[in-house]
Amino acid sequence: MAIKICPCCGQPFQPHHKVPNQSYCSSPDCQQARRRQWERDKQKNDPDYRDNKSRSQRAWVDRNPNYWRTYRKSISGLSRGTSGQSDLTDSSVKMDDLASIKGIPAGIYRIRPVSAGDGKVNGKTWVVEITPMCPTCPCQDDDYQDRT
Repeated sequence: MAIKICPCCGQPFQPHHKVPNQSYCSSPDCQQARRRQWERDKQKNDPDYRDNKSRSQRAWVDRNPNYWRTYRKSISGLSRGTSGQSDLTDSSVKMDDLASIKGIPAGIYRIRPVSAGDGKVNGKTWVVEITPMCPTCPCQDDDYQDRT
């Protein structure tokens, strides 16, 4: 069997002989990416799947109406790691809720990884620098940082 390249990690792999159309390697991270992609495709292209998932989620919410309220109460006294956050509010439950970040005005920003002292960035966590960008000034150029 021919060697294939995994679309997730880019590494070559030998497909399993019982799975001739295998396109992802067997790494857990790549398999998780394969499942996510399948889920996205299914959601996009299968109206019956979308309808069933929607009805299933609605039924769960109907069976568990106070889930988030109970969850927030159960963890409100726990230490929240190094961030110092000890109490969750409604706006901080959703990790992608950027509206909860105060003091950062709306605009265009450049986010780039900042390496640790050894020149490496942790594979699962990025330390990033967020700098404002304006479309009309030279700070939008990548080489501007080198000139200052």
